Amino acid sequence: MRTVRDDEIWENTVDAKTGRITGVERVLSFQKLGSEDRTNIKALKKITQKMSEAVLVAERIVPGMAIDGCLVDNSVTLNFVVLVVSGDQLKQVKLKV
Repeated sequence: MRTVRDDEIWENTVDAKTGRITGVERVLSFQKLGSEDRTNIKALKKITQKMSEAVLVAERIVPGMAIDGCLVDNSVTLNFVVLVVSGDQLKQVKLKV
């Protein structure tokens, strides 16, 4: 999991069963990220929706459990893309921001 505070990115591993942070916390400089990550973080700061909301919506649209999500900027629109395991299928849900 990555969280943004000022110009630093805090990276942690979260135990999915307990919700507790495990392992070593890493602090990254915003400037040391790749250009795609920097663009996504800048875009994410400008929107009002949260990834957690996108996950809830995706899980309502496709009954199942979300296992991954990201923000995609295709230069025209921003979209949350959430991967949901539904039965024995993996489904991608794209939500316009």
